[in-house]
Amino acid sequence: GQPKCPHRTMRYVHVQQLYARFCRTRRWARGAASPLSPVSHQRVAWPVSCPRAVGVLADPAAAPSANRFLKDLAATTGADALYVMDADGLTVAASNFDTAGSFVGNNYSFRPYFQEAKDGGEGRFFAVGATTGEPGFFFARSTPAGAPVQGVVVVKVDMERLENNWREAGETVMVTDVHGVVFLGTRDDWRYSSIAPLDDMVVAAIRSDRQYGNARLASLQQGALDQTRLVIGGTAWRQARLRVGMLDWTIHYLTKMSEVRAPRGLVWAGAFTLILLYAIWLLVLRSRRLGRVTAGLRQDAATLRDLNRRLVDEIEERR
Repeated sequence: GQPKCPHRTMRYVHVQQLYARFCRTRRWARGAASPLSPVSHQRVAWPVSCPRAVGVLADPAAAPSANRFLKDLAATTGADALYVMDADGLTVAASNFDTAGSFVGNNYSFRPYFQEAKDGGEGRFFAVGATTGEPGFFFARSTPAGAPVQGVVVVKVDMERLENNWREAGETVMVTDVHGVVFLGTRDDWRYSSIAPLDDMVVAAIRSDRQYGNARLASLQQGALDQTRLVIGGTAWRQARLRVGMLDWTIHYLTKMSEVRAPRGLVWAGAFTLILLYAIWLLVLRSRRLGRVTAGLRQDAATLRDLNRRLVDEIEERR
């Protein structure tokens, strides 16, 4: 069962809301409903007021207990990681405390989600893990709620299952941040590239946050970010776009132009076939009518021949 916390103020984030926004792509671009990923139904715990998680901020000796609690909670809820940072951004407890990529002892004050949470908001940020090198979506809130900030609690969610769902459906999808940099999608070779060229100031800001590690941030194409037609690696694509306002993300649903044109060709081929069949049908009807007319003429000719023969016979008899 879920780890128990004596306080009723434990907060939960329903990742389903985030995944539901992504899945609108298929309903919007294809007009068909898309099943949610199994992870979308899991609850990710946000223990901003639970002493078993945040008590370590006041009592460093409680770190071992806090680590175990966060590890159990992450395993139960499906979160990739749960960790607690003090007011300076130093991680004092984490669910991965016993792994090589432990967050404990690392300072993440440079991450935008930390500052947003410390300022009283809800930090939301997608980034490559500065310690693990593994990408994820970070949610952050300050603790205790409604009081002077003592620290920040962070939940990291793995988005790989969402990408796998898209791949299994045979779709070409990519998600870009506010700068147009691809960070999620079905094409690994496009990841951490921008749809349009980035200016130096944007690149510097991304480097400062260490959002995408040491990625080159190369541009996939030279056209505008919002144009309908993209040419990437010599292949022309038609894109449909959907803004995710809450996160400042954009979902791009791509279809090869060759596949867009193919249905038009099929329609014309089908129309031509129908016209041809109709013409053949008319010829058959005409042939049948001609056959009936010809048969009638033949019958009339036979009748005339018979009549003529009888007249000739009568003339001969009268002679």
